[in-house]
Amino acid sequence: MNPILTLAISLMILILGANLMIIGLKRLASRFHFSNLFVGLTLAAVATSIPEIANSIFSAINGAGNVALGNIIGANINNLTYGIGILIFLTPVVLKEKMLKTDAIFLVIAILALFLAISDGMITPFEGLILMVIYFVYVSQLLKAQKITKEKLILDAKKDTHGLWTLIPLLLLGTGLVIVSSNLVVKSVVQTAEIIGLSEYLISLLMIAVATTIPELTVTIVSYFRKATAIGVGNLVGSNIANPLFGLGLGAMFGGLRGEQGIILVDLLFLLFITLFFIFIAYSVKKTNRKHSYFFFAIYILYLIWKLQAVL
Repeated sequence: MNPILTLAISLMILILGANLMIIGLKRLASRFHFSNLFVGLTLAAVATSIPEIANSIFSAINGAGNVALGNIIGANINNLTYGIGILIFLTPVVLKEKMLKTDAIFLVIAILALFLAISDGMITPFEGLILMVIYFVYVSQLLKAQKITKEKLILDAKKDTHGLWTLIPLLLLGTGLVIVSSNLVVKSVVQTAEIIGLSEYLISLLMIAVATTIPELTVTIVSYFRKATAIGVGNLVGSNIANPLFGLGLGAMFGGLRGEQGIILVDLLFLLFITLFFIFIAYSVKKTNRKHSYFFFAIYILYLIWKLQAVL
């Protein structure tokens, strides 16, 4: 099948899957008194990061560490530039300090841990295990902060009466569609990118990263229309913690991930800059507006121009 046609069909399936997943996550939050934010930071973040996680595992198995590293770094840059930018453009977002009390710290820790791990050109299986341990420490901190119970939601005017027998199939179907369609999106983008003739790392950084962040972006946009923007914010922030720690950590345990540390470290520094900028906005602005979204869009465009100059 033509890669462009495959991409179009898989994107439609992805939107349907994301819609079902958001409905299921909202009902899960309502039924068990989880906050939208907690659901976004954990369940939605891991679910939408499955393409990056799968990519890391298969990259390690096939000895293509540059693909995994470029994908994760590019995906994280995308999430905190045009991902956040689109959400802020669609609706004002309240970035609460208590949300970032734990999350901001681990956003930075995730980058620094990855920076140290790849500084010698390879993430070993042992280093991968350490990355995964850090991620589970993060999740435990979320639970300690009682983000599940402190911010109970009233998601709908009526109390959710759906049983688990309808909730679980809905979540499984939505997540399954996101996974399958994400895989198709990645393959179709890779086929298109190979024709251009870019390096593995740049293809992953600029092309595959865009494809694998489509689930996060789709869930974020759908969360706006489903009036659950906290899931959207949590999804983007949570994915940026899950990707380098859980995604690359798990991938590295399948034989290690080798990469071009010179180029990778520069991109990691840029990711750190974007992360600190996001944290600054979150702490300094009580409520975002469209003007803030333009800053995030501008940063992404400048980054894209910078990377493309190296190719052209």
